[in-house]
Amino acid sequence: MALGFLGKLFSFLYADKPGRKNRRLLKQLGKDLAGSRLSRFYKPRQAEAQPAMGQFFWDIYKVLSHAQAFLQNAVKSAQLKQLTVEAFLDMRHLDARQRLNAGYVEEKAQTMPLAEVSHLLKEDLAILADAFDGDFVSRVDTCYTRILQIVHLVSFDYFFFLRMFDSGIVERYFAAVPRFRPVQGTLILEVIKDFLEVAYPIEPDLDWTIPLRVLKVYKNGMDVFTADEWTRLLGALRDLRRSSILELMVRHITQDPQWEFKTRITQEHIAAAYLEECRQEVDGAITGFLYSQRQNQVAALAGELFGDPGIQRLLYYTEKESEAFVARGLDGFAHAQCLNYLKAFMADFFLEDLQPLCELLLVQGHWASIEQSRAVSDLFHTLMNNTNRLLTLEQSLSESGEYGADLRIALAKSERNRGQLRHMERILKRVNAEAWDLLSGTGETLFLLGKVFKDILRGPEQEDGALIVNFRELRLKENDPPLVQRIILAYRRIYTYLRIHQLLIGAD
Repeated sequence: MALGFLGKLFSFLYADKPGRKNRRLLKQLGKDLAGSRLSRFYKPRQAEAQPAMGQFFWDIYKVLSHAQAFLQNAVKSAQLKQLTVEAFLDMRHLDARQRLNAGYVEEKAQTMPLAEVSHLLKEDLAILADAFDGDFVSRVDTCYTRILQIVHLVSFDYFFFLRMFDSGIVERYFAAVPRFRPVQGTLILEVIKDFLEVAYPIEPDLDWTIPLRVLKVYKNGMDVFTADEWTRLLGALRDLRRSSILELMVRHITQDPQWEFKTRITQEHIAAAYLEECRQEVDGAITGFLYSQRQNQVAALAGELFGDPGIQRLLYYTEKESEAFVARGLDGFAHAQCLNYLKAFMADFFLEDLQPLCELLLVQGHWASIEQSRAVSDLFHTLMNNTNRLLTLEQSLSESGEYGADLRIALAKSERNRGQLRHMERILKRVNAEAWDLLSGTGETLFLLGKVFKDILRGPEQEDGALIVNFRELRLKENDPPLVQRIILAYRRIYTYLRIHQLLIGAD
């Protein structure tokens, strides 16, 4: 019992309390700093970084300063990612990659059907995809990770750091000899931590040949730094790491002898993204070619029908007015091109030619049946009604219209108030739904009316009679131009418009 009591008393009196332990560790930390290979960097007694540390970073800065301008935007560069992936592709895969573009589609489509071109592109894409096995992806991603490590090391603000040792130095000017002075450790504490973040992920003993080669290609054949400069730099970083001087300084400055720096290496993944971009490029090339073909066809048909493929009859529901909404991430006026041609057709041909023609046939014609006459009359009145609806829709988008005023006010407020975007989205959805209904409904009605005109022209030659019983009499009346010619012209115009309509409404 006595021994147990004395043991507890002894333990209490001589226990290593936290404060005592921390002082002991700090004392040992001072010894470690004095014994460090780079002890000249820091004086523990004054807690000051020494001119030798400034000189060390000055030597690094001389190697890396010219590369800072070279690699200024490298982190965001899509070209650098592409070059990294392609550095690991052999010629067979590179040749396949060269063909996965819009120019190849356009060239081949001149001599073969688009379906065959699409098949060739998919074969090339399969060849390229064969290269992207697990080992390939790992090597590419690792290389790009190391490239970014170089970029981050280069991008560190050495000039800001060095000005703490000598405020008179000039950025990227090395002719003058700097006069470094000691700096209080607390002033450079955060900068040291920042440098550890960019320097310690770099493993000096790894092979950096391919990352440097990729950077050289990225800079059009110019070395970011020479092989000797990079070797010396790696040697300096190796010495810095082995000495642990920066970690020791941070511990001493913060009076936290247990502080540790943990290297964080984030693996970049670009290989899979590259392959997906190739797939999207193939799809985009084919889609773009189809769009270009379709627009060329539309332009040719519009030129034939209206005399001008660029005819513009809408004032508000237009592609130009839509740009402001698209810039805010909204759909805008989704059917502007198609609705514009509908407006032109209704204004130029329906009201001028088709309406009088329909009225003549309905009023003066003796139809074979009441049902047929009523069906044609319904088609005619649907077109009249849709013409008025189209004018109403356009007017609603004017500055004083039901939707136009709301859209303009909401657009002006949308930068400060995100809720206005939802308000505009609801309006645009209603407007686009009305436009779509007009396009689809009018297109169907014109198709049926065109069929009626075709049947009228064929009717007199049919044994079972014509749609209009007195059609021969109507033809004999004085008409300028002749009735048959008017019907033929109306049918051709409807047919041409419907071809435009089908090309565009399918795209919408």
